[in-house]
Amino acid sequence: MVDLLLDIEECISAGRPKDAQSKIKIFLKKARLTTEERIRLSEVYRSLSENEKALKILGEELSPHEMVQISESELAVQIRLAYMLQYLGVRYVAERMFKTFEAVAEQRQLKPEKLVPLYYRYLTGHHLGRNDYSKAIITGQKAMVMLKNDLKAWKASAINLGAALFSLRRYDECEEHFNQLIKTNPQDSIFIGECHQRLADLYLDQDKLDQAFWHIEKALPLLQVTTTVDYIFIYRSLAIYNIKKGNKAAALSALMMCEKFPYYDQIVPLVRISISFWKENLSGNAVPVRERLGARTHLTYSPYSHALGKSYPVNAELPLRTFFGTTHTPKGHDIWMIHDQTIEGTTYDQAIKRLHGTILIYDLVSGILINPQGRPETVWTSLQSITISALMGAGSLGLSKWALIDFLYRQNFFNPKSGEERLKKIISALKKIGFAVGRENNLYSLDLPSGAAVIMSMNHTFKGPLSYLLAFNKVLTRPLLENTFKIKTSTAKQWLNDWEKTGSISRFGKGKSIHYIKADILQPRT
Repeated sequence: MVDLLLDIEECISAGRPKDAQSKIKIFLKKARLTTEERIRLSEVYRSLSENEKALKILGEELSPHEMVQISESELAVQIRLAYMLQYLGVRYVAERMFKTFEAVAEQRQLKPEKLVPLYYRYLTGHHLGRNDYSKAIITGQKAMVMLKNDLKAWKASAINLGAALFSLRRYDECEEHFNQLIKTNPQDSIFIGECHQRLADLYLDQDKLDQAFWHIEKALPLLQVTTTVDYIFIYRSLAIYNIKKGNKAAALSALMMCEKFPYYDQIVPLVRISISFWKENLSGNAVPVRERLGARTHLTYSPYSHALGKSYPVNAELPLRTFFGTTHTPKGHDIWMIHDQTIEGTTYDQAIKRLHGTILIYDLVSGILINPQGRPETVWTSLQSITISALMGAGSLGLSKWALIDFLYRQNFFNPKSGEERLKKIISALKKIGFAVGRENNLYSLDLPSGAAVIMSMNHTFKGPLSYLLAFNKVLTRPLLENTFKIKTSTAKQWLNDWEKTGSISRFGKGKSIHYIKADILQPRT
């Protein structure tokens, strides 16, 4: 059976996915898989873009208490699970799992890299996902030292190390790194193709187009037969080259080849966002609005989203790195306004005042459905609002249950099962109030409403009805809330008390003259 698993891995490397899948069925007839086999099968499924299966075969996340007691081999499964979740964009849970693993390893007096030989490879992937390229270089170098006897893992670590060097614009080191890899591994055509593709991107980033095209020509015949994501990467490189050369038709043709990848709908959103960006670069609003929206507002971090206008925190821990001449220009916008097939970055006040009284508005920032006459009809809870925002914002990409759980609940649960149960409840609640949340291929989706405008935060944050009120009123009173939202006196009082406690508004007057003013527009008292 071990030889069969090796045969499966070789089928994937040789670009024969159907052979691999038929042999997997035979392999799975084995009565019980070892932990090592589960980990290797997880990688096999990931290589085939069958990410749900890659997660399922690893089992559930365990609590810190359980991780203290399980065998060392099961600990290795947990760190593989953390790596897979990070790969799928589930950053918060993955971060927690890596930290828990390290704490448990220390408590049990185990060295992580000895317990899990692939540890530094996994950690490098985690740092790349967090855009912490300096740490990725350190762990990538350690991985290459540790994995000299595991050629497949060593090659993957070598690619990741080069990616980190490239992302930090350490071009000379990156160039030397990939050229050396080509010299030392001349027999592995797919790996050689990967290296040439990475060198093509290196030169494209520097606008050295002749050198870039030389490497594209080297890589294309090697990678166009593979069933890994490198097939998409090389055609994306070809598209970017043609865009820079002004060859629009050739660029669009290359992007179409990316989308012809057999498992395109199953690959990670980060890659598909990049393809959507370049399509919009060439075709503008001819690209479907849901695809353009997903490129801007999907939960997955992408530098292309920021190149399309998504704000980037001024005080972010790590600087924004954009690629291939794309740039991010801060404009002070924090809202997307989606209306009549267009998507516009703006501020909340500008968006609500522009649309108010003209069309049905799904105001996901304040959590209000506003009718065309400008009257609030429905008020959603904070959890409902951000769930609707995340699902709509995912556009045509959809959202995996893990990414949605990670966003909604962050690290506020210790076992994925509890997160899944909570997710089922909120999805069920949305369906009951009329939101047709879909699920296909384990991806959740929600179409944009027909004949309506949508206002959503760029980061899917919820500010509540107070934002709506302050957009049109300098002074707030209890009767104003009651009349605006058709709520009870007790509810209006509770809202005002809550907003006062958070420091959002300040109260003045007594009795019937009590009124409230936005805290940050108050004049300094003498």
